Amino acid sequence: MNMARDILLLPRKCNFRSWQRCSRYIQEQRTRLYIIWRCSVTLLLWNDKMIEHFDEEETSI
Repeated sequence: MNMARDILLLPRKCNFRSWQRCSRYIQEQRTRLYIIWRCSVTLLLWNDKMIEHFDEEETSI
């Protein structure tokens, strides 16, 4: 019960700061996921181009 009273007495700024930290953390994770996604797409596309390139070389021989 004492903990519930302490939570109610917290100033609003403290809650806002923790929300800012959480928001910053979420944004950082979204950025990391985006970078991983872009790298994966780039590698897959590069791999497809390399396969096409080697297929063309084999047919020309």
